Amino acid sequence: MSPPRFPTLRLNQVVARLETRFHISARPGKGSELVLEGKTIHAEQFRKYCVGRHQKNREIPQQLLRAILRRFEISIEEFFEDSIH
Repeated sequence: MSPPRFPTLRLNQVVARLETRFHISARPGKGSELVLEGKTIHAEQFRKYCVGRHQKNREIPQQLLRAILRRFEISIEEFFEDSIH
């Protein structure tokens, strides 16, 4: 059984959602990287995740979004509550 699919989002939408709902900040990294950092939702551990940003506001592949959410211990359901349209 394949994992459930969800709407395609752009990087700016994902970052805005992470910043407003989950208090995960974004800052420039080395070169074209974007560094997401903040505390995990459940364990209160500080985590970072680097995202390549070679294009402006690119679409985020589903597996990349899943990896980001897993890193910060956010479930797909939590992320899509009050869904972005």
